Formats: sequence, structure tokens, C-alpha cells
Amino acid sequence: MAARSRSLLRGAALLCVVAAGDSLSAHRVAHGPLGRVVSRHALRARALGMVQLEAKALTLSNWLEDLGNPGLARTLEAIFSSAAEVAGKIRTSSCDSVEGCFNTLGALDDEQFAIDLLANEVMYERLSSAGTVATISSTQDPYEIPIGGRGFSVAFDPLDSAASVDVNFAVGSSWGVWTGSKLTGIKGRDLAAAGLTIYGPRTAMLVATGARAGVDEFVLTDAIDGVWQWVVSNRFETIDEDQPFRRAIFAPGNLRATAGNAGYRELIDFYIERCYHLRYSGGMVPDVLQLVIKGRGIFANPDGGAPAPARIRLLYEAAPAAFVIEKAGGASTDGASSLLDVVVQDTDQRTQVALGSKLEVARFDATVGPAKRA
Repeated sequence: MAARSRSLLRGAALLCVVAAGDSLSAHRVAHGPLGRVVSRHALRARALGMVQLEAKALTLSNWLEDLGNPGLARTLEAIFSSAAEVAGKIRTSSCDSVEGCFNTLGALDDEQFAIDLLANEVMYERLSSAGTVATISSTQDPYEIPIGGRGFSVAFDPLDSAASVDVNFAVGSSWGVWTGSKLTGIKGRDLAAAGLTIYGPRTAMLVATGARAGVDEFVLTDAIDGVWQWVVSNRFETIDEDQPFRRAIFAPGNLRATAGNAGYRELIDFYIERCYHLRYSGGMVPDVLQLVIKGRGIFANPDGGAPAPARIRLLYEAAPAAFVIEKAGGASTDGASSLLDVVVQDTDQRTQVALGSKLEVARFDATVGPAKRA
């Protein structure tokens, strides 16, 4: 399979270059999201699915006020505050040696890094202080933990792909807020809010709520008088493949699964033969967030059996990401149905995942399906 894929890559590369030849011109133009004629290069920076924002929704405080739900607003404010603090700690963390970043193996045989545990502690403290959170659970503490508040429960991955911090790759966090005090027996469809936070060249957060259409992007601005501020920068409502001059992208997680999953092997070959752009960083949050920003593509992380089982957690990662993707106009699946319709039976429940445009997710269902193995 490896030899065949290398051959396909070499053979397809020339075809891809020729097919993409029109992208070499810096003078071609296309219609932007608001009907303006903009350069192709400008389109690369923002998805076609952006819609104009109301002036009153520029700051986080105004945005939270418009929710009309003080309890949820206070909970989300704690999450935003956590992200701002974590962003600063990541920028100043020392990870120039194994000893500087690495702590131990987690209970689930996942590497735990000092910065990962620190992010978890920050989230725990901020949510505990909010007074609106009854129960929390995280990938670092995969249990339902009562914290004394009332109104909501929050599940989160404090720092996805923390192992990439030492090489200065973008990392992120995912989180979901449910009404009530339970984090089992629930579905992603029940989410009151969910989001993806990315710590990269800029700190940004995509947030979706049950009461609003679309997904809002917030950017953490530079400190003014020592105070950092979150500002709404964009709203996204479309993820599709019907975009001129823009080739589909794919982010193939758990590539080892191709050894035991014939459907996934076939799907990867399809992407290569059709000249899809490979855009994969190894972190779920940045790899999923790009689908919303660019407005197209697919992230896949299927099950590959014993050698490469599905590792993404439904509660902390898959459900929040699926909520954001579907609110942005895309689709999600576990190979059989929307991830939002899968009941969380256990906090550590794992699932295979595909997120992206409806066309690409349907292709995943048809080709890979529910944990199909060779």
C-alpha cells in the first residue's frame, strides 16, 4: 500500500500542478462573500461563508449580553477567561527538553505534559468560580466531578496535541456546555454551546450556541492597559465544495488505520488521485478549525481495529467539534449517523470521526462506513 501511495503521489503531483495552473496568477479575481470583487489571495485568508457582522456584536461583552441567558453567558465568560490565561502560559512555557515538558503517562496511556496539566487547572479554577457550573469533566480527569454550581455542565480537552508545544506547532482546546448536571446519557445535539480554541500565530476561538445560526470567531487582541480583550472577527455559515478556484482539502487522522480498514485505504487513494490538498497538522483542533475558516474539506479519523483503534473522545472532542461544524453548515458522522445523535454512555467513550462538507462526509459514510475493517 505504501509503495502504491508513493507512486500515486508522484504521478498525481504533475497532474495537480497542471490542474492548478490558474492559481499561479496573482491577478485573477472572484466574488467575495459580500458580493465584492476581491483578489484570489484575499479569498485564501477567509472562507466564502463569512457574513457581515452587526456592529453591536464586536466585543465579547456585547455578544454575551445578546445571548439573553445570564447563566450561560457567565459560563462562557469563564471559558474565554481561561483561554486568555492559557494563551499567555503557552507563549512563555519552556519546552526545550523532555524534562521541561513531559510529566508522566496518563491513566489512559496518553502523554501528560506540564502545560497540558496547567491548562486543565486553569479551566477547573475558572469554571469553579463561575457559580453556574454543576459538573465538569476533562480528558485529564475523565470523570463527572461536582463543583458546587448550578445550571450547566462542561466537558473539555484543555490542550489538544500538547506534545506539539515543544516544536511550536499550533495547539488548541475543545469544550462543550450542556444544561443540567449530567455528562453521561446526553448527546451533542443537546449542547447549549460548544467551541474550539486555537493557540497559534494568533489566539482565536470558534463558538457555536444552540440559540444562534452560524459560528462566530473571536480573536484575542493585544493587551490595552494590561487587559486582553476578545473581539468578534467573523461569522461563518457555509461549508461546501462549490467554490470556484478552490480545490478540496483533506486532513487524514489515524493514517495507520489504512492497514486494517480497506474503506479508509480506498478513500485516501481517492483523495490523492483527485489532487486534494493535504492539510494535516496532527492536532484535531487546528485540523477541524481550518474547515470552518476555509469553508471546505474534510477531517477524518476512523477506526482501524486493534493496531490503530479510534481514539477521539466523543464527550470532550467529537461532540463539540461536530456541533461547531454542523452549525457552520457542514456535517459530521461516526460512519453511520451524525455524531450529534450518538449518546454519551461513558466519559471516555471513543468514536471514529469524519467532519466537513456534506458531500465529503457522505463520501466517508459510503466508503468507510461504521468501523469497516479489511
